[in-house]
Amino acid sequence: MATVQPVRRDPGRLVDEIHERLLEMISTGQLAQDAKLHQERLAKDFGVSRTPIREALLRLEREGIVYTQPGRGLFVKGLDRVEIRELYEARGTLEPIVARMACERASARHITRIEVLQRRHERTYPKDVSGAFRSNLELHTALVQACGNQVLIRLLESIWRQDAAFRIFAFYTRDPQATAEMVSEHRLIVDAFKAADGPAVEQLLRRHIRAAYEGLAKQIDEIRRDEVG
Repeated sequence: MATVQPVRRDPGRLVDEIHERLLEMISTGQLAQDAKLHQERLAKDFGVSRTPIREALLRLEREGIVYTQPGRGLFVKGLDRVEIRELYEARGTLEPIVARMACERASARHITRIEVLQRRHERTYPKDVSGAFRSNLELHTALVQACGNQVLIRLLESIWRQDAAFRIFAFYTRDPQATAEMVSEHRLIVDAFKAADGPAVEQLLRRHIRAAYEGLAKQIDEIRRDEVG
């Protein structure tokens, strides 16, 4: 494991900070896929007791970031190509259509909220993985909320909150260029939404989702080639 800086000792935020640091280490590859997570070693590296380490790991397990092998312990959960394809197929099928509906039904107040979210992204996009994930989800949620169909919104929420969704996002945003392109693509979508151009919103969002999937697939293929080589 790479050198780890001890965490702060603020009791109120200790578990949160350890959780965030572990997420960062997983998303950047410091903790590799299927790596075993030793509580004692992590406690020593972070300079804390095992209790906050255990709580942070349990939170990661609930989020689907790590998994338990009975009798062996906790391990980092990797990305499965089929899982990624299915998730992006589901998003690419439903989300662009619902966003188009929302664009055609949105109020001025709703459009203003989307613009505010996008400006915030462009100004200070969160650097921590979990913060960036929440911020990204907030914008994508806002793009469909005005559709007027709660069944469709709940279907999308179930897709966005799949266990794999966070792991995929964390992996994707390891590349700063990918993050910059994502924010830039969001700007085009938001501009089309502001112009009440529903067909353009649908087309741009479909292209955005497809590009994200293709970028992820390429990264995974490269990693597998490196592992074989």
